[in-house]
Amino acid sequence: MKCEGCGQEHTGWIPESRLSEVTSARDAARAEMTAAQGQAATLETAAATHQKTLDAMAAQLEVHTASAATWETERAVYQHGITEAEGVDFAQLAYGRIPADQRPAGGISEWLQNASALPRGVQAYLPQPATPAAPAAAQTPHTAQPAAAVPRRAAPELAAHAAVPTGGTAAPNDYSRPGQIAATIGQGTIREQRAAMYAAQGLPMRVHPWEKATDGSGQ
Repeated sequence: MKCEGCGQEHTGWIPESRLSEVTSARDAARAEMTAAQGQAATLETAAATHQKTLDAMAAQLEVHTASAATWETERAVYQHGITEAEGVDFAQLAYGRIPADQRPAGGISEWLQNASALPRGVQAYLPQPATPAAPAAAQTPHTAQPAAAVPRRAAPELAAHAAVPTGGTAAPNDYSRPGQIAATIGQGTIREQRAAMYAAQGLPMRVHPWEKATDGSGQ
């Protein structure tokens, strides 16, 4: 290679222009590598953040799965009539003590169906069969008793014992007063009827003032 400064030929020398090109290319590659490393670090940070998010979601999924399983177990216990919180907890505890390979295929619901084989503590919370009510006593049909007959008094007797207003005069055709009845029907007829009635009962006949007023005999 001929030197531009001295004009002589030199072997193994690299031209300055070529050296500049190689140096520039090297520097550019280093810059790209640095940028790539930065991007890789950013991606690693993002991946770590996403991994934490995935781990948190997986934990939440496990919690929800456990809650769903617990609810299914509690629902099965409720369906068999055990509604008290203490009874539900006791039933789950007793079922949980059974080895997994000895549990029925239908789970706790099938286990609760065999009530006679359950622990006594679980049986105590099962609903008890209702006691049949005693048959009602036969009721005797009520028969209405006839009302006692009230003897009716004869019209003349009612008229004889009716009150006459003092100092008053019976109004015309006022047949509700004994004096007017006597004047209309006649003292003899009323007195005869009354005498017959008292005689039949063996009682002395009473004479009312209004009869004395209309009969001069004073009887």
